[in-house]
Amino acid sequence: MKTKIYVLLALIVTTTWLSSCEKKLMDYEGKDCLYFDVRRGQPWIEESKWAHYNFSEVAFGNITATDTLLTLKVKATGHLKDFDRPFNIIVVTDSTSAEANTEYEPLMPQYTIKAGETSTEVKIRIKKTARMNGDTLKIQLAIQPNEHFNLMFNNYGDYPGTYAPVPDKMKTKIYVLLALIVTTTWLSSCEKKLMDYEGKDCLYFDVRRGQPWIEESKWAHYNFSEVAFGNITATDTLLTLKVKATGHLKDFDRPFNIIVVTDSTSAEANTEYEPLMPQYTIKAGETSTEVKIRIKKTARMNGDTLKIQLAIQPNEHFNLMFNNYGDYPGTYAPVPDKKFGHNQNAAIHNIFVDDVLTKPTGWYGSESGGYFGLFSPKKYRYIMMVTGTDINDFKTMVTMSFPRAQAISQEVAKHLLEAAQKEQPILDEDGTMMWVSYVNILGGTRGWAQFTKPEEYYNK
Repeated sequence: MKTKIYVLLALIVTTTWLSSCEKKLMDYEGKDCLYFDVRRGQPWIEESKWAHYNFSEVAFGNITATDTLLTLKVKATGHLKDFDRPFNIIVVTDSTSAEANTEYEPLMPQYTIKAGETSTEVKIRIKKTARMNGDTLKIQLAIQPNEHFNLMFNNYGDYPGTYAPVPDKMKTKIYVLLALIVTTTWLSSCEKKLMDYEGKDCLYFDVRRGQPWIEESKWAHYNFSEVAFGNITATDTLLTLKVKATGHLKDFDRPFNIIVVTDSTSAEANTEYEPLMPQYTIKAGETSTEVKIRIKKTARMNGDTLKIQLAIQPNEHFNLMFNNYGDYPGTYAPVPDKKFGHNQNAAIHNIFVDDVLTKPTGWYGSESGGYFGLFSPKKYRYIMMVTGTDINDFKTMVTMSFPRAQAISQEVAKHLLEAAQKEQPILDEDGTMMWVSYVNILGGTRGWAQFTKPEEYYNK
C-alpha cells in the first residue's frame, strides 16, 4: 500500500435510490441537480446494481505506468432537455494536498450535459511522484451550481461499507476527494436542500435489515418484508415498518395516510391481516414514525404465498418523490432477492406471507434413510402433530438429540402402521406412503420401504 491514490467522490446521490429524484424533482418547479455517479462492482453482477462510491483510488504501487487517466461520471436529475447545459467542476485547493500540474493535470474550464442526455464524463490525469511513496495525497473535486443546476444532495456521506462488502478505512493511501456533497442516509440526503425548491417534503418507507454486529445505519434497505409462519410457533405477528420524511424538522404535527392497495393484495383483510390505522403522524420535531400491521396465520398460507401491498398517500404536507428507487438488496447486501425484489417505488412496501416449512437442523433423515427419511413439509407437520412437538424442538441437534429422534421415529411409526392396517395409509406429498425408519423395525413384514406406492404395498 505504498503509493495509493483515492478519489473521494462527492456522490450527490446513490444507486437507483437517489437517482430516483430524476423524474419527480420537477414537481418542485426548480432546477435539476448534478452529482457524481461513480460505481464499482463485480463483472458478473449487473452494472446497475454496482455499489456507489464517494471516492476513487489510484494505486500506482499496483501498476507500472507513471500516470493514469481517471474517468468519473457526472449525472443530472430531472427530465431530458433539448439544449446543452454547461457546468463547472473545481479543485477545492484548501482540501487538496496533491500539486496541480505536477501530480494532476488541471480540469477543463467547462463540462456539458448535452441535449437529450443526462450524464457526461469528467477525466482527470493523475501523475506519479516520489511524494506518493508511503504518503497519502488528496484531490477534492466539487461540482459548481449555476443557472441550469442546483446541488441538492449535500448530506450524503462517504460510506462504501453501506453498500459494499467492506468499508474502506482510508489509512495510508492517496485520496482524490471528489465533491463531498452528500451522506450515508441515501434517501434522507434530500432532506436539507429540497427546501430550495419551495415544495413539500416527501415520505418513503425506510425498512432496513442487517447483521446485529453491523451498525444499524449501514443496514441494507428493503422494499419488501417477509413473514414466514413456518419458522415460528405463533399464529399471528406484529410487523413494524418505519416511514421517514425528507426535509427540515417542523414544529407541528404532520398527518398522512397509508392504504392497502387491494388490486395488488391477495391476503384477506380482518382474516389474514388487521386493517391499518386511519391516519399516521410525523410528530413535531421528528422525521419518522412507525407503522404497525398485525399479520394472522391461516390455512391458505400452507404452501402458498400471500401478498399485502401498502402505499403512502401524498397530501398537503408530503409529496412522493422516490418512485424509481428500486428494490435491489444485492446492491448493498450479499445476495439479491430474486423472489420478492421487484418493487421500484419507495412509497410502496410489499409484505409477503407464507406458512412454508423448511428442513430444520434437527432433522435426522435423508433420501437414503435415517430416523425420519426424506424431508417434506407434510411429514414434518404430521410428526409434530402426533408427537406434540413444534418447530422449536427441531431447531438444533441439541433440542432434537439422537435418542429423542429415535423415540419420535418409534412413535410416528406406530401411527403410520395403524393407518396402513386400516387401509387408510398416510401419504406423503409425492403420493407415496409416509415413512420413518421404525416402520420397518416395528412393522416387520407389515412395514414398507421409503417411496413405496400404496398400490405396490397392498398388491404385494
